[in-house]
Amino acid sequence: MAAVLDQAQLQIARERQATPPNNPWRLLPELLRNGIACLALALGFAALAVRPGSEDSLLQEWQGGWGYWQWRLQQRRSSRRDGSSDEEYIRQLSGEEQE
Repeated sequence: MAAVLDQAQLQIARERQATPPNNPWRLLPELLRNGIACLALALGFAALAVRPGSEDSLLQEWQGGWGYWQWRLQQRRSSRRDGSSDEEYIRQLSGEEQE
């Protein structure tokens, strides 16, 4: 049995020497293709998925939420100057007049 294991070990060592070294750049096209496919599937799901009781798709909800984060970033930049807060944004959304 030891002779069989030694022979298998020699065969594996020869095969390792015969194979070229791995090149990580060869994986790049496949990684890009898979990444783009995953993004397309996620966007397709979000565009078609609708929560119960909602008329908007998840993608439309995310786009609406993106507007809040853009506003928040803008307010954060200008908050040092004028001291605005989230309360102002909520008042704007609700249509209440500022006092």
